Amino acid sequence: MPASPKTDNIYQLKITLLQSRPPIWRRILIPASSTLARLHNVIQIVMDWDGDHLHCFNAKNNVQVLGLYGEKPDLSERDENKTYLRTAFAKEKTSITYTYDFGAWWEHKITLEKILPHDPTKVYPVVITGKRNSPIEDGGDWDEDDDDEYGGLPEGYDPAFCDIETMNSRLSKRYTANN
Repeated sequence: MPASPKTDNIYQLKITLLQSRPPIWRRILIPASSTLARLHNVIQIVMDWDGDHLHCFNAKNNVQVLGLYGEKPDLSERDENKTYLRTAFAKEKTSITYTYDFGAWWEHKITLEKILPHDPTKVYPVVITGKRNSPIEDGGDWDEDDDDEYGGLPEGYDPAFCDIETMNSRLSKRYTANN
C-alpha cells in the first residue's frame, strides 16, 4: 500500500539515455509511492515523447515489467501499475533500466541518487535539472553531424536545448490534481 503523498519519501532519480553522445539526461524528484507506470508517464513527458511504443523496466532484484499499451502483462512479468518505486529500488545508488521503443531501442539507466524527506512546499514529480534535448520520437537514430539520413531535423529543433520549464509545466498539468 502506498504511503500518503504528504508523508512519503521523495526519490531523486537520474534518468540517462544510454549510448547518447553527448549525454542526454534528466534529474527528477518523485514520491517513492509512485508506480513504475507513473514513472513511465513522467519519462514520456520529460523526453517529449508520446508513449506510442512498447516499453519495459528491468531491475536486478528480479523486478521486470513489460508495458503493453495498458494491457495486462504476461503472468511471468509484474504489473507496472502495482510495482512501486520503493520495490524497484532496493536502496540509494541502485539502478534499473527502462527501454522504450523496441525498434529504436532507447535504453535508459535510472539511478536512485538520494532519498529525501517530503517537502510540503513542492509539487511532485518535478524536473530539477537535465542536459540536452531528447531524440525525436519515430525519428530513428540521429547524429548531429549527419541529420540528413531521416530528412533532417524539424525546424526549430535544437539538440543542445533542455527545456526544463516546459517539462515542469506539463508535469504540473498532469499530476497536480493527482498528488
